[in-house]
Amino acid sequence: VRGLRQGRLAAAQPDGEACRYQGMNVCRGVRGELLVAAAVFVLGSGALSVLHDRSRPHYSLSSRQAVAAVRADRSDAEYLAHHHITGARTIPFDNRLQSVAFFDGSRTMLGVLVDPHGQVVFTAPEAGAPKAGSALANSAWILALFSAVFMLATMVVPLWRLRNLDALALAGLTADILLVNAGFVWINVLVSASSLTYLALRCLSVGVRRTEGAATARQVPLFDWLTARCDAARRLRLLRFITAGMLVAVMTLTLTSVATGDVATASLAGATDLLHWQLPYGHIAAFLHGDTYPLLTYVFYIPGAMLSPVLDAWSEPSGASPTAAVALLATAVAIWLLARRIAGPDRVASTRAVLAWLAFPPMMVAASSGTNDMVLAAVLAWMLALAAHAGRSTLLLVIAVWTKVVPLVLVPLWLVRGRRERIRALLPAIALSLLLCGYLVGLGGAGAFAAMVKALSYQFTRGSFDAPWYTFSVEWLQPIVQAAVLATLVWVVLALRRIDRPWLDGPRVAGLCGCLLLGMLLAGDHWPWRYLPWAFPFVAVALLVDRAPARIVVSRPAADGVTPRDTHAREPQLV
Repeated sequence: VRGLRQGRLAAAQPDGEACRYQGMNVCRGVRGELLVAAAVFVLGSGALSVLHDRSRPHYSLSSRQAVAAVRADRSDAEYLAHHHITGARTIPFDNRLQSVAFFDGSRTMLGVLVDPHGQVVFTAPEAGAPKAGSALANSAWILALFSAVFMLATMVVPLWRLRNLDALALAGLTADILLVNAGFVWINVLVSASSLTYLALRCLSVGVRRTEGAATARQVPLFDWLTARCDAARRLRLLRFITAGMLVAVMTLTLTSVATGDVATASLAGATDLLHWQLPYGHIAAFLHGDTYPLLTYVFYIPGAMLSPVLDAWSEPSGASPTAAVALLATAVAIWLLARRIAGPDRVASTRAVLAWLAFPPMMVAASSGTNDMVLAAVLAWMLALAAHAGRSTLLLVIAVWTKVVPLVLVPLWLVRGRRERIRALLPAIALSLLLCGYLVGLGGAGAFAAMVKALSYQFTRGSFDAPWYTFSVEWLQPIVQAAVLATLVWVVLALRRIDRPWLDGPRVAGLCGCLLLGMLLAGDHWPWRYLPWAFPFVAVALLVDRAPARIVVSRPAADGVTPRDTHAREPQLV
């Protein structure tokens, strides 16, 4: 009733008065949404702090006893005797095992897992060797070459544009690969946390921007500026040649890699269990917490497991490489479609977007490791490409949640639709979830779903030096950051309700989703750089893809002979 009255009052006012009245209502709505978000932040901080405190694991061995147990182990003691060690720290690995790290200053030299009886379960030198992917893909020269091509595809002229800072922040995350391989954990956390925070805020600014009256600064893509003497056809041929070369290079590094990571190996092991009609949860004994992924992760790796089944830690995991290669290509096609939709008929702009994906160094190294993050990247990229189609995009979102848990944060955004449209979208998603639950019950009986949830809970209890909480001893800060992500989600959902058809605005949707996904990475217990491929499509579409110029809509003369003013086609406003 209040809305109807306000509508009548606004309609009864002259044009200027109606606009002023509408603007006041928008401002009041924004203030109300921010107050709700602030309340969620305050309450969430307190609740999450209590939850973190009560869920903290307790061990029978103290930290000093765990360090002493490692020094008492013969092989570990020999390693420590031949390396300069300045200190050791103990953090939780799960509810049973403790992780002991030995440092040489700020460099991690050795990582060891100790059980409650003081026995060493697992030992791995932390400095000097690539943590994932082939040695060639981790080479500093290869990373520098791919970074240069990435900057060529994304930067603009003049150089003092905000887009160049966005590209540098994204490319700067390549340094994490070298820092992690060298064992410089503290520097890596500083670089990654600052870059991710900046990119998350930039994505949020795109998602909540006011497009009306906004002027786009004149800028020329760096590739177009360097090839200014070429005509359009020749420039497009040259760009396609470079893109094809990068595609061949990435596919070669992926398919010839012999350094498949533990994530891909565990995924193949779970797929092998499915081929033998066995529930993967609780049966991947050769890998610590190799069963910590939702069911569809293992389903996607079934073709690879048919080529090279993984039965133990000594099996050949080469079947993960074709899976990663197919996911890489599928993501490239989705990014091309997104760029064509945003950039319009400019084929050079859409090809540059594909080149940026192929030249993104973390993606290249992740693909060479066969990680299941490449599969999630493909699913999320196609979800974003089909965001305007409620049923298809919601189905892909559910597939992403059944592949990895993190996309669950995007579900509330997809529910901000009309009632009839929401029902049509949820029906296939619910049907898929029921089918997968039935598959679980068929494999492991009535307790199969509980076994999967228990295995997934490891992701919420682990400790890691790849996040700032234990690295800088600021565990109290993590629930505050998590509450900030939750408050941002609530604010975005409330604000989206005021937009007319927001799913038609690709950069806005990508910005909001990218902000939430990057926020989840910042707030998590563990952040490896191989998560970047599935965040890349959102960041690229929101910040790096060229946009077509606004169209001019000229109205026909009115009946009384008065010609209205020309108006620009404008995007719907959020705030």
